[in-house]
Amino acid sequence: MKPIHVLIADDNPMYRQAFARNLRLQGYEVFEAENADDATAIVRSHADPLVVVTDLAMRTDREGLDLIRRLKSERPLLPIILISAVGTFEEGAMATQYGAARVFSKSRIEEELDPLYEEINRCHASYLKNTAILRHVRNLGEQIETMESGEVEATAAHLQEVLGDDQVLPYVKGEVFERLLDLRSAEVRAALQKKASLLIESSPDGKPGLGLQEVDDLLRAELKTFDRLSPESHEALRTAEFLYRQQSRLGQEIDLSRNIGFSYCFAVENEAKVVLRRKLTRFLEAKSTYKLLEVLYNYKTRSLDLFFHQYLLQLQHQRRLEVTIENVAQTFARIREHEARYKPDGLKALGIIIFCFGRTYEFRRGTVPMLIDNPLNLKGLDDDNEVLTFAELLTGLQHYRNPYIHPEISDMQKVSKIRDTTLRCLTCIGKLV
Repeated sequence: MKPIHVLIADDNPMYRQAFARNLRLQGYEVFEAENADDATAIVRSHADPLVVVTDLAMRTDREGLDLIRRLKSERPLLPIILISAVGTFEEGAMATQYGAARVFSKSRIEEELDPLYEEINRCHASYLKNTAILRHVRNLGEQIETMESGEVEATAAHLQEVLGDDQVLPYVKGEVFERLLDLRSAEVRAALQKKASLLIESSPDGKPGLGLQEVDDLLRAELKTFDRLSPESHEALRTAEFLYRQQSRLGQEIDLSRNIGFSYCFAVENEAKVVLRRKLTRFLEAKSTYKLLEVLYNYKTRSLDLFFHQYLLQLQHQRRLEVTIENVAQTFARIREHEARYKPDGLKALGIIIFCFGRTYEFRRGTVPMLIDNPLNLKGLDDDNEVLTFAELLTGLQHYRNPYIHPEISDMQKVSKIRDTTLRCLTCIGKLV
């Protein structure tokens, strides 16, 4: 059995070396870094699973927090433990918020060594389990369209069990939820349309159809392209809007918020795929696409080019792109693997393709400028800034509908945000030519 790999990030060489020695005596394989940059470089170059144990104060008072946030944006499942001599309760809470598995006090570390070893072992086991689930769930994306009904039911039941497992991390549950929606998409839409029909029939004014006509008029007032939507997008948007406006009348006894959010998102995803189908097909069939991917993505190591990686990190600081570096690498891997057969599996993948390939921009590979000249040939939006805004809206929309992201926000608050983002997305899609 391979030893567990542990990375210690601490700027105090005496403490770091003593701690590393203790860990090696316990059978761990240990790597050392004296700051966040060195730790990041080790993580990026390390293929085997790592458990990161970092100090809080290194070159700056909160460098450990910056390291947690950086690594979690690149590898969401990476286990990180914070050990601090000077950290406050607030900083410990922030570390947990950023994704640290546990916070230990350096002043009491000698008496907490056994709990620390146990936490390292637990983190490692959790990483292996969650990584295996995530790999399985992502592989389902290519299989859903060929599944027979019995297989769909069995897969959906399994995914439902995973959602109920306390040991599965929220990030993984988020992806499981998205895959479950893919499996249940037609079923959920049919149930929503039936619910809308029943509510219309039970309308106090007794006029069937009047509610939908009113909804259509309201949507036309807010969305100029409403009547140009494809039939499925049109119906999904109308159903979502009708139920959204009925929810206040239904009260708390019947909460349709999650399903309403799904219907809004389906309208956007379906319309985007309808409008972009030809451009995506030409992009995926072009040889130049795969020459570009060879520059941006290393298929053997399954990692992004270092300079493109750094460019994306800078972009994330400037924009609200609800994706991780891992999401981008995963999308590139799927494109490279499936080529012309690739189909974007969700709003997040669409957003990634648009902000990476739907505009003209430049980044530097060392001293050499690298120009990406809108290989998707996206046209109609006002400028590259609006393209980025469109990508933000798409990735944000999938982010908002997921119950495992920001669970502290109520479903109805999320639906309100989803509705606004949906209309903004459809406005952007309506401009595309």
